[in-house]
Amino acid sequence: MSRASWAALARIDLARIDDFNARHDLDYADSVGRAAIAAGNFLADFPAAGPVVDRGERKWRVPETDYILIYRIVPHGVEILRAFHARENWRKYP
Repeated sequence: MSRASWAALARIDLARIDDFNARHDLDYADSVGRAAIAAGNFLADFPAAGPVVDRGERKWRVPETDYILIYRIVPHGVEILRAFHARENWRKYP
């Protein structure tokens, strides 16, 4: 069974996104978090869904949000490396 694992930086990113959104709208923050987790689970089942952006890393837009996941395909499924707002310059981050 394929699964999505979240790297430490991706978990930090999700917490940062949640903190930001919760200051403005708790329901929206909750929906973004749920959508990100659902997107990770989708990618575990369909790992090649996102386009390759660099060094084997792929990008996926979290549906119905302005957020993207940067991930890579690994033997057990996918590893989510980072999570960003689509307007952030995600290419400058490791």
